Amino acid sequence: MATEDLIRVRDWDERDSDFYQAVVHRIIPERTASPRDMAAVGCFMDQVVADAGSRPGGVETYVAVDAGDRPLGLFAIRLDFDHFTNHPRACVEVLVVSDAAEGKGVGRALMRHAEAWGREHGCREVVLDVFADNEAAIAFYRRVGYQPDHLRMTKSLVGDADPD
Repeated sequence: MATEDLIRVRDWDERDSDFYQAVVHRIIPERTASPRDMAAVGCFMDQVVADAGSRPGGVETYVAVDAGDRPLGLFAIRLDFDHFTNHPRACVEVLVVSDAAEGKGVGRALMRHAEAWGREHGCREVVLDVFADNEAAIAFYRRVGYQPDHLRMTKSLVGDADPD
């Protein structure tokens, strides 16, 4: 039996908080092109998961577990609407897999669950953001069928004088 066959995805509950705190560092970059305080990025990521089910917008969080119900990875998802057409879409706000579970089908299982969630909610697509320098995540998303839709370009105005 493949490792992926032993993965189950269940609803998040409070017992998963320690797991999340142990793995969230994997999705917080050292820096970004936009001048961000990385501690604030971490706080945002924490709040997305902490507010699961209670935040306006209906964020839901799910956890991939092994046969012993040990967490392997998680994702948070919410209903969103396209800016141009207003069609419904599923927005994955957070996806993280533990170091030990990487490459064992956990991310694929989570994304399949996100896609099923989207279908159940009448969405036309699943969207997500990924930091531009997270090449491993970008390669993973491409492998499971995702492609760039638009690129957000940024130029920091903090600490730079206008060259013109």
